[in-house]
Amino acid sequence: GGVAMACDLSNLNSVRSFAREVHTKIPQLDVVCLNAGIAPSTKSIRPPLTTQGFEACIGVNHLGHFLLAQLIVSKLEASSTNNTLGSGRLVITASSVHCAEMKRVQLWGRIPG
Repeated sequence: GGVAMACDLSNLNSVRSFAREVHTKIPQLDVVCLNAGIAPSTKSIRPPLTTQGFEACIGVNHLGHFLLAQLIVSKLEASSTNNTLGSGRLVITASSVHCAEMKRVQLWGRIPG
């Protein structure tokens, strides 16, 4: 079983509220995976902004994740004494969608230059 909760990474107030909920509703937190991400729009004239006014990709992919990790890391550390892994885990994933040079390396098998 689990507890359904919402976290909007484009709104730092939502991230703070989510972290408070985690601390009050979740007795033990063994693993957190920071996996959400957005790619920049190539069609918009002006980049979309987060609620706090940051460019959306930076706000969601970096600032939202960083704040969330900082607010719940103590819960992971506290849970580490009660789980079979020996310590809580914070897993962060990334994508190469933003890196055109890496795509060329993967497609052509060589480093451009």
